[in-house]
Amino acid sequence: MKRFHFRLQALLDVAQHRERSLQIELVGAQSAELEIRRRHEAALRLLAEWEKRIRENQKGQLDSRLLKDLLRGLEAVRQRAAKERETLRAAEQVVEGVRERLTEAARSRKSYENLRERMAKEHETADARQQIKTSDDMSAVRAATARVGGANNTTITGVPA
Repeated sequence: MKRFHFRLQALLDVAQHRERSLQIELVGAQSAELEIRRRHEAALRLLAEWEKRIRENQKGQLDSRLLKDLLRGLEAVRQRAAKERETLRAAEQVVEGVRERLTEAARSRKSYENLRERMAKEHETADARQQIKTSDDMSAVRAATARVGGANNTTITGVPA
């Protein structure tokens, strides 16, 4: 029985390695996205806190200087939140891009694996046919040998020796 050898094994190995690398890259990108999301949420909480301070300042006696400082601080926090939102969108796009590349790499690996399985089945089928043919040939040789051997045991008169 001849051993099956997949000629495209090197390509399958490369596809598997690429998929593993992209899985690691995806985890890193998701981790970065999570950190940016936390910073964005912190900026939103800070923004809400600043808005609360302004509302509280407006309840009592109006201090225009304090209100002006609060509004300046609020604007700085809004800009920070907007920057974090843009950074978060960029991180989400990076994650999506890596996810798409990972999906493509998984498809590529799977196609090589399917090809290997199909070729292995074809090899098994061909090997089984070859074994059957060899077995049939051996049976034919044995039968012919038995006929020839039986003829050698008789004499010219047809009486067994």
